[in-house]
Amino acid sequence: MTRKEMKKQARQTVKRHYALFLAICLVSAFLGSEFSDSIKSIKTYSTEFTHAAVSGTVATSKGVVDVAEDIAAGDTESGRKLFKKIEKEHIDASKKQNPAFGRSRGVFAQILNGVTSGSLLVTLASGMNSLFGSQNVTLAILLVFCLAAVLSFWILIVNTFAVMSRRMFLEGRVYHKVPAQRVLFLLRVKKWLRASKTMLTVSIFQFLWSFTVIGGIIKKYSYYLVPYIMAETPSIKSRDAIQLSREMMNGHKWQCFF
Repeated sequence: MTRKEMKKQARQTVKRHYALFLAICLVSAFLGSEFSDSIKSIKTYSTEFTHAAVSGTVATSKGVVDVAEDIAAGDTESGRKLFKKIEKEHIDASKKQNPAFGRSRGVFAQILNGVTSGSLLVTLASGMNSLFGSQNVTLAILLVFCLAAVLSFWILIVNTFAVMSRRMFLEGRVYHKVPAQRVLFLLRVKKWLRASKTMLTVSIFQFLWSFTVIGGIIKKYSYYLVPYIMAETPSIKSRDAIQLSREMMNGHKWQCFF
């Protein structure tokens, strides 16, 4: 197939599944998996913010990061006062919106308020201080826990989303109707961890090759088909998927670049 023929088929596929593909790309961009550069240039300013910026009276609101900073500084009491203030601001703001999104009553409202205001973080830190009796031990444990949580999210969700999105693109190319729940096909076939392991291996290899002069650029296209291979055959082993991608891209890297 020539590029002209591929573009023609691609346009037809996008027209059939425009909303689905757009949603997948947006989710991928917000997760930071792919296409993140495409939304960096999109900046939405409200009228109030614009006027405030012109007059030089831009106000910044506190958040859970500020609560975490107070806890890291050893001032748990200040963090407690701050999260109560943030929680009250969120509840007052929700009353001006749709009642369905209220945050003053209900179990889910309490959970959401606890996460966004930082109250769960303060409660956890206070409990650990009482248990271990040392601020340094508490901060060390919280740091390790947060680091493990961030790495797990990146490995299991962000880095694996490329495989899930490729599966949707491949199915959209063949089928006229693709249910949105097909994005969780890895979970259905019980191959989520295998796909995560394969994509992690590719990321590590790509990172190591980036220290060479030109190897990082070449290997980017050598491993280009790994997400597609995993999307098509999720049971394949990591080493086999990488080797197959290298063999399939042999002689086609320049075409892929274009």
